[in-house]
Amino acid sequence: MDRSAAARNRAALNRWAETTFMGNYGFRETGSWSHGTAVRSMSDVDYFLSLRGARPSASKDTLESLRASLAIHLWNATVTINRPAVRAQFNDDSPDIEIVPAYLDLISDDYLIPDPVSTGWIRSNPRKHLAYVNSAHSQEPGAKQFIRLVKSWNHYQNVGLSSFYLEMRAAKHVLNNPPLLLLYDFCWLLNALHDGGLASMNDPSQFDGRRIEACPQVGRTDRARLVGIYTDAACKARELANDGSYGTAQVWLDFIFHPE
Repeated sequence: MDRSAAARNRAALNRWAETTFMGNYGFRETGSWSHGTAVRSMSDVDYFLSLRGARPSASKDTLESLRASLAIHLWNATVTINRPAVRAQFNDDSPDIEIVPAYLDLISDDYLIPDPVSTGWIRSNPRKHLAYVNSAHSQEPGAKQFIRLVKSWNHYQNVGLSSFYLEMRAAKHVLNNPPLLLLYDFCWLLNALHDGGLASMNDPSQFDGRRIEACPQVGRTDRARLVGIYTDAACKARELANDGSYGTAQVWLDFIFHPE
């Protein structure tokens, strides 16, 4: 259902882009759907809209221009700016879409996209992010399942952390801490997030110069406290499972992964 709805919306986006940019653009699906780490009925569909021509000095102008144009063409969606993207939330069960305006740097093969925390631009490279996630999955075949598990918890409990941040943190954890044991590593990762205060991270895909934020600075302390609650629950579930108390361990797992 998600994939077929996304395909219909992709067709509408292609019509909009062709009309607006007269062929002077390119679309690339990025993020969890292209990585194989999407959470059904929860994950957005992410696209890079590769624009040609001169790049404005301020990304806010590009984002507002895209928002206004999409709002006219997507009559069945609410369109807002959600840096670094323009977000379309549909009035049916279709997955939300986020479109990131991007300018390709032909020398480095990186893209310049809106800075999530300012009006300027930063570098990004979806190909490198995909390769990084795939490298984790090649090392540990359960890596993508682990990433989906972490993102499911974030969605179910409305923790409010960036899915991209969690995906990169989880992939890095898998690569650095073999072998993968889902419950052990889930507890271990949450503990690292909590102890680090949800600090921003260097882009681990060997892309230079970008810091990936877990969430906005405002409210970060409250989110870290919430992560601590679920860290304790995950550790209790792990300990009970180790002792053979599977029924009680399941109670804690239900607390972690089932919405209120």
